[in-house]
Amino acid sequence: MPKTYEQDGLGEEAVVHLHYFTGSADWWITEKDSDPDGEGQVQAFGLADLFQDGGELGYISLVEILAAGAELDLHWTPKPLAHARKH
Repeated sequence: MPKTYEQDGLGEEAVVHLHYFTGSADWWITEKDSDPDGEGQVQAFGLADLFQDGGELGYISLVEILAAGAELDLHWTPKPLAHARKH
């Protein structure tokens, strides 16, 4: 799993490694922070599509999406962001 900024500049070719979802929202994670303080990985970067409108790229709090009931897609296969948008 790439750390924050390791895929910077790749745009739609950045690889989505994790997919979280609820009934109406999706989060595709391309990078996650390392865990230097032992607090768990709490911030990620990727595409958040909350309203099925294509979403937007930005920083994502893993704590917040899990608190909202998001589930990790255990069947997700890493693929470029461009392909994940079509999911």
